[in-house]
Amino acid sequence: MDAFQQRLKAVIEERLRVAREATPGPWWDSKVLAAPGHHTIRGGPDEWRGFDGSLGGDTRPVARIEPAPDYEGGFVTNHDADVEHIALNDPADAILAGEWALGVLERHRPDDYGGCVGCHFDNREERWLWADCAEIAALATRYGVSTDG
Repeated sequence: MDAFQQRLKAVIEERLRVAREATPGPWWDSKVLAAPGHHTIRGGPDEWRGFDGSLGGDTRPVARIEPAPDYEGGFVTNHDADVEHIALNDPADAILAGEWALGVLERHRPDDYGGCVGCHFDNREERWLWADCAEIAALATRYGVSTDG
């Protein structure tokens, strides 16, 4: 594994570490006892939920979202979308994405000639870069790691 792949792998593994330490999913908007514009995102495996599907059991509050002032004297109005986005991107989703990304790194590792095993591209004829491997370039973009040296 070269320096670029080591940097990319370190970023992916750090995100996996954080996701694994977070409250397990699924996450959802409890919408119970919330004032208008206020949300509590709760998390925990399905067996943690109470009879009503949102409170009870050992579910944990993950985040509370409430109206925030905007720059024009009003309030931010996209909270429903924010809550939905956060709930859909719970740790279980991040863990699946990270494990998939590590699999891509394994399949697209350098070969003996500095090319990519997954792309079946060898580097005997010309200078090959990780940016030439579409899957690795996409992962690098996704995780914010430059393919340049």
